[in-house]
Amino acid sequence: MKKGQISLFIIIGILLLLGSMILVYTQFDQSEDIEPLFEAPVFDNPVEEFAYNCIKDISIEAMDAIGEHGGYIDPYDSYLSDRQFTVNLFDFTESDLVAVSPQDNPAIPYWWYLKSENDCTSCETNHNVPTEANIESQIEIYLERKLPSCLNNFSVFQEQGFKIQITPAKPEVSIAEKHMEFKVVFPIVVARAGSTKTIEELTFFMDLKFRDIFNLAVEITTDQLKNLTLEGLIEHFIGIHGIPPSASSLPPQSFIDDEPSGVIWNKIRVESLFKELLQTTFNRLQVKGTKGATRIQGGTNAIQQGNYDIFFREMTTQPYPDITASFLYNPEWQIYLDVKQANGGSNGLILAPDSQTTSFPLSLAPTSFRNYYHFFYDYSFPVVVILHDATSLRQQGKEGFTFMFALEGNIRDNRNMLEWQTGQGVIETGGDIEWTTSIIDTTAQSCVQEGSKWRCPLNNQLKNDELNCNQICVTQTRNTVIPQSTPSLFCDYSQRLSGNVTIQVREAGSNNKLDEVATSFICGRYRTCPLGASANGEIISALPLCNGNTFFKMETPGYQTKIVEHGTVATSTEETINVQMEPLVQMTVDASYINVSNLFRVKREIIVDYFDMRTLIRSVNGTIRSQIQLSSNSGIQQGKLRIQEAALILSDVRTASSLMGDAFEYLKDVDHYHELDQDAGRKAARDVAQAITLVHGLVSKVNDDPEGYIDSIIRRDFMQDLTFDDAILQKIINLKVIWEAEMKNIQYVTPTELTSAIKIESIRANAHNLMPGEKVLLQLEKIKESIHEPTLPQTQAIIEPGQISNITLVPGQYEVNLMLIDEDGVVIPPNSGAGEFDFTPSLSGQIKLSNSAGVWTVTRDKLNTNRRVLFRMLRVDDPGHYEDLSELDQSEEYASRFRTVLEPEFLP
Repeated sequence: MKKGQISLFIIIGILLLLGSMILVYTQFDQSEDIEPLFEAPVFDNPVEEFAYNCIKDISIEAMDAIGEHGGYIDPYDSYLSDRQFTVNLFDFTESDLVAVSPQDNPAIPYWWYLKSENDCTSCETNHNVPTEANIESQIEIYLERKLPSCLNNFSVFQEQGFKIQITPAKPEVSIAEKHMEFKVVFPIVVARAGSTKTIEELTFFMDLKFRDIFNLAVEITTDQLKNLTLEGLIEHFIGIHGIPPSASSLPPQSFIDDEPSGVIWNKIRVESLFKELLQTTFNRLQVKGTKGATRIQGGTNAIQQGNYDIFFREMTTQPYPDITASFLYNPEWQIYLDVKQANGGSNGLILAPDSQTTSFPLSLAPTSFRNYYHFFYDYSFPVVVILHDATSLRQQGKEGFTFMFALEGNIRDNRNMLEWQTGQGVIETGGDIEWTTSIIDTTAQSCVQEGSKWRCPLNNQLKNDELNCNQICVTQTRNTVIPQSTPSLFCDYSQRLSGNVTIQVREAGSNNKLDEVATSFICGRYRTCPLGASANGEIISALPLCNGNTFFKMETPGYQTKIVEHGTVATSTEETINVQMEPLVQMTVDASYINVSNLFRVKREIIVDYFDMRTLIRSVNGTIRSQIQLSSNSGIQQGKLRIQEAALILSDVRTASSLMGDAFEYLKDVDHYHELDQDAGRKAARDVAQAITLVHGLVSKVNDDPEGYIDSIIRRDFMQDLTFDDAILQKIINLKVIWEAEMKNIQYVTPTELTSAIKIESIRANAHNLMPGEKVLLQLEKIKESIHEPTLPQTQAIIEPGQISNITLVPGQYEVNLMLIDEDGVVIPPNSGAGEFDFTPSLSGQIKLSNSAGVWTVTRDKLNTNRRVLFRMLRVDDPGHYEDLSELDQSEEYASRFRTVLEPEFLP
């Protein structure tokens, strides 16, 4: 499916609207600063009390409906809501509303969603965020409607002898800072037994902090608009759970392996897996700063615990400590899901990789296999956001207040809506332009039940259940296809009525003439005519007439397919077109990695070393004071030190103690990774390393030459003996070795050093080669210079030690995605109330060179003079704690910070 563009102005307008809402809602209006009434008012007239209770009951009823339906009392009542909602309760992705359950009527409006149909090509997003004034107006209309029937003309009091006159009520509703005010202006005249009372107005104060709840809802919606959190979470988990491919996980968007047979998927099963992913993902999503939101909860699900930070999202600009925020996806809800293969086919209910088998004559080499998994996802799904404030409405005897609204996540061809809007989508030039020249013919057949088992008619296999049987009831045949146009009058030579068009085809860079370049002429989306192959670097042909966009497509082995856009072809068209074709250059690729410290692990080490160093420093102080006799301050005694001189000797120790104390203070209250200030963590580590160096300098110098060292400090002869116990020296040596190695880590390199060519080369020289059990998954994506530029072949590779891997390059700019996999993995010991977690295989690092960090530029000169590329990435410390897995979330920050070090290097 080709995705149309979203209007940039609509998106900007919505962002500005919601941003201004937040500012307006958070402003404090002094005129509304009325303290809530926590005690029910006392009335001296039963008529007044009755009217007050009607106002109270209807107001509570209205607010319950407001909360249940995303700010609308009744979305189906267009006069009340001031909107016309499109309703499709069978498919919520084609509706303006979502129903939490079939019994819900009316349902919950989307606050942000795809307004157009799911298969749109020119698509429009929309919002249904009500304003504060709109909500107040709805309640006022609702009170006007409901009050007459509730009051019932005060008939119960008329029967008791009251004479009551009432005029139409005029409700006035105000949302204040920490409460709500429902005022009704009447007046009501009550007469009985000669006395008369006039009730001008009645006001009910509700202990409901609606403004806080509404602000939070607006902030969550704004976060979705700006950051596309819903789509980002699902794309993340499709990426990590689909590798390596498995029939029990979702098909990967991109992956290559060399297994003898590829994994195939049943589309029905894929939809079931996708719904399970939606449910487990959003049921665990939390909003930082809301009530109950915490990073570490413990539990027996180690995978959930290890990935917990992914679900702890910073969506707001301020905390909401009294409000819980949860997200709901019901797997019974209909979603829109279409998964397509890279060649554009879906093979009915089956998804399969593009598989290649290479055999050599006379068995000169083993048969090799290659499976290219490249799937494009289109999906839309609803998520309901539920906000609950347990501190509200207690005065009314209720269990707090709940507010619900819906959001929709949308992906087309693996791209979110903003990526499509900014021109980053997958754009086809025409129906006859093929992505690949090979297809897989797949035959699938339903299994037949035989007793308690199921039999596949294709291969006669028996399975215990229908799902597993249908999964294997498939045969595949791979066919190589030579692209051919369909004969039509359009391609008939009698219809080639233009003048002669000459296409001169040259090799980019050398300008050599290219022969045997197959060339096609394309008119619009569907009509294609082969023009033949070039001879002596030229193709000369008349063309069919075409009013609109036309293209020339040129293909030849060893060169990137070229598509040249052209205009209308008329009888007068006669011209020469020059085309430069880029040779495909095959490069051998290798990878190495540079260690980057996990600062949260360093924090734990600093806390331990702080107490060790405190004991050590006390031992150093005690040794000096016990072995050296001090003289008075007034004079110098032979063989003794003055107090000031002893202080000079201990100066470095005092400095070290201060540095250790500073480091401890930076970190002692940091309990979770998200609380760790990265700059503070790095400074604390440097302070500890300096402190250990200072103490080591004193101890080692005193032990080597106590008299000479002390003489150099106090500037006179010193005759006493002074030695430190070997255990003290060994302890400080051990710490010094550990921290000297730690400080060589790239984590502590300063921004200034990262601009030094000498320092950069030094860091690169110390990079580690891949070890057995380690591999790097490499994926390149060339940034297209034209929407018609075809995708390059072979831009993915698995890099393993001792194995040769290749990629294909042409000059241009590339996004580079690197993932470091450790097959041996690591076992995280039990901690934080959770059990042991076997993280095997483990993702040890992921770096992406993209617009945010800086893309990779490949020049023709580099391709002409080199045949290898060395990619470098960062390897984080093995996790020793569940929270250490959060270090993987720093990949974007690391890529930006260490970009100069990570530049891929061309080698001869």
